[in-house]
Amino acid sequence: MERIKREIKVDDSIANELIIQNGLLTGNVKVNVSFHNKDKALRHILQKFNTKIIECAAVGDDETLILLFKKVGLGIAFNPTEKTVEKHADVVVKSNDLRQVLSHLLKQRNSQIHYNSKQYLSQKT
Repeated sequence: MERIKREIKVDDSIANELIIQNGLLTGNVKVNVSFHNKDKALRHILQKFNTKIIECAAVGDDETLILLFKKVGLGIAFNPTEKTVEKHADVVVKSNDLRQVLSHLLKQRNSQIHYNSKQYLSQKT
């Protein structure tokens, strides 16, 4: 996540982290954002940077992100686990490469137009 933040010049992010030992994934995860506190994590970022929710993006694969997708400026479903997740996302990315999300984040960052699932339904892919 840190590399992605540097590449696209994102000020902050909160995500669970895959544990890597000796260059290999262990199968374990460090939980920084639990199932029930994603909204709390978003509020933390909004307060920390005194920013608007429309300037934030959420990326995820399951229904725990639907509430955030409805609130943030850009909701990206990455390899969504259910059709309902796709329905609520602004963008759907199906790929083995998380970097495919970057172009959508950069597009939002460099644009005055913000995605919003209620207003820009035609921008879903």
